[in-house]
Amino acid sequence: MAELRRRGAGTAAALAAATLCAAGCAVGGGGPAAPDAGFDPVGSYDLVLSWEGGVQEGRMVVRREAGGYRGTLSAGSLSAIIGNAQAAGGRLTVSATTAADGGNGRPFILRLVADGDMLSGEWFFGAMRGGVHASKRPAGDGARTGHAVRLSRL
Repeated sequence: MAELRRRGAGTAAALAAATLCAAGCAVGGGGPAAPDAGFDPVGSYDLVLSWEGGVQEGRMVVRREAGGYRGTLSAGSLSAIIGNAQAAGGRLTVSATTAADGGNGRPFILRLVADGDMLSGEWFFGAMRGGVHASKRPAGDGARTGHAVRLSRL
């Protein structure tokens, strides 16, 4: 998370874009969008983690496996293994563990609401918390290649 703090000043544009997106989404309905009940979380996502004083771009990959959803999450120096993700009623709760010590690191939790191919919500990492916005990449657009994905800046 120290990496997340260090890079915060250099990625203010990404936070501004996420803030503008959130503001634009709230203009029409006067409140948060209703969860997308038909949402399928499987795929690759570009994401922006934000917190007081910083933002970090990253990537999340969710796969369907026997017994549920699993995958990976990375943003800056943070690397986490998604051991359990639960999708119901247009909501997605991701329980990940930092990749330190072979996945026996600290818990990293995301609580998200789907709106089409967009996810928004909160992340929790120990006493730290912040916002998260993610957009699903089109199938075949880096979803299965294992190559790093980078958000463009305004």
